[in-house]
Amino acid sequence: MKLAPDNTNDLQKAVAKLRTLLEPYTWKLERPRRYLMQLMCSGLEDQCLASSSVILFNRINELCCQLIRRSVSVKELVKNYQEDQKQMGKMGSPPRASQTFSVSCYILDPTTKVTPHEIKERICEMQEWETNANSAKLLEKEAEEAITYGRKIFYELVSSCANCLMQVDG
Repeated sequence: MKLAPDNTNDLQKAVAKLRTLLEPYTWKLERPRRYLMQLMCSGLEDQCLASSSVILFNRINELCCQLIRRSVSVKELVKNYQEDQKQMGKMGSPPRASQTFSVSCYILDPTTKVTPHEIKERICEMQEWETNANSAKLLEKEAEEAITYGRKIFYELVSSCANCLMQVDG
């Protein structure tokens, strides 16, 4: 996952503009869950710019929350998959290869006669095992990056709200 450049200033400007749009209305900022904020307004007309801005603000928050939740779920599923594979002996060592035999012994078992077809099957099986193990590691890494990115966006939004939306004019 490629992280976007830091747009904290743009976010603060957008939240400051949102505050200006909300001045004539009654509004409150709620935080019903850990990674979710919601802007609640009364007296907004459906087609006004403030209404559209509030909808977009809430949608950005909702998407951050979903990104974090789904990434955490993916990460947990990958960990469960890796644990299951280790228990079955497929992640720690190649399939059907015991601790006493090396990978080459598995492919070319000296105790039995192995046909070229069986050798090809075993090589394909080992390649599939290695591909699955590598894919699980990559997926876990990408899920962690998505969690970090979603949290970063959310915390920047919280910071922007604290700096721009919630500031008291004095």
